[in-house]
Amino acid sequence: MNALIKKTGLITLLLLLVLALSVWFYVHKRQNQNYLKVNCSTILRYNHQDPDFVAALDLVFRLDENHDGQAVLSGNIHSEKGAAIISRTVLFSYEMNRPGEISIMNTRYVKNPRDTADEESFKSSFFYVPEGTVRQLTVERSNNGWLLGNLQSPFALCVNRAG
Repeated sequence: MNALIKKTGLITLLLLLVLALSVWFYVHKRQNQNYLKVNCSTILRYNHQDPDFVAALDLVFRLDENHDGQAVLSGNIHSEKGAAIISRTVLFSYEMNRPGEISIMNTRYVKNPRDTADEESFKSSFFYVPEGTVRQLTVERSNNGWLLGNLQSPFALCVNRAG
């Protein structure tokens, strides 16, 4: 009986040790995950002939060390539906896939009161991520800014902001 209690105690101790090491490794890995510290702005201009669509947007793009990010889009859209103002903040989480590439997820949209753009016009923006999906984005340093792009090519040079 005494040998059985010692054997059970030893197994329990080993299992607790393995559990503690697993938790430590997970926390350590999460804390040491790479991040980007980005705070930049740019002007984007979209011109599409068919359908007739022109947009001039100011973009402020931020990535923080806690793996949160935001993109503030403001400007004008002109389409066959008429002129509209876009003024939205996109909040999201991100993970580093590899140097220069992130995944954007858990996207939330805040439509400011002055925003008159319809949802379809907004969904044509590169920052629209359907619920439950992940969007890949390249973010590469370039002198005093960042090249932002999809996996095929950059679409904007975002210049660093003070602060």
